[in-house]
Amino acid sequence: MDVVLVPTPATLYGDFLPSSVPKKYRTACRERTAGYTPLLKLEQRSPVNFLFPFLEMKELRLDEGFFPKGNWHPTGLSLKIIRDAYMRRLGVNAEVKDVLTKTTGPSELLLSHGIEWPLPVYVVSKTPVVLDQQKTTSLTQALADLFPRSGVVASAFRSEKSGRRRIDPEGLRFIRQPCGARVRGRLSRIQARHDQ
Repeated sequence: MDVVLVPTPATLYGDFLPSSVPKKYRTACRERTAGYTPLLKLEQRSPVNFLFPFLEMKELRLDEGFFPKGNWHPTGLSLKIIRDAYMRRLGVNAEVKDVLTKTTGPSELLLSHGIEWPLPVYVVSKTPVVLDQQKTTSLTQALADLFPRSGVVASAFRSEKSGRRRIDPEGLRFIRQPCGARVRGRLSRIQARHDQ
């Protein structure tokens, strides 16, 4: 079994809390950001393949597009760092040919309230993969009722190369909402429709 526990902004940026936060919380958060966390020890002793890529992520945390302000989930470059750390843990030494582009994107926390605030973010792309606008529209519509308050931000991509193996949606485990099983089930039905 593989378990990848991703550090949140509270873990990566705990030392940036303002003095208005009570001292006991600031102290605890600063200690965690300094690396005093049992998760790093668990990573070394775990009976499962456990990864907590805190140190890898901490190295790049000061880049404003690494883990965008106003986001709770990693995106772009921070996801690439997590993926690369996981591949190293598995002993996979294959080179992944990504293209990193610094651009802007909305804050996911503010977007859920209808506020679009463009923030620096990296987009990681592979050149043979392109946005499929028709499937993006279809995917967004199919998932809309699962997120009635916040709305859906989704994208569907297609490979420019034919004959590539599809990812099985039932094997998908990185769902960024608490209703992961419902979303996976919906994705399976969507994939089945597109395969017909």
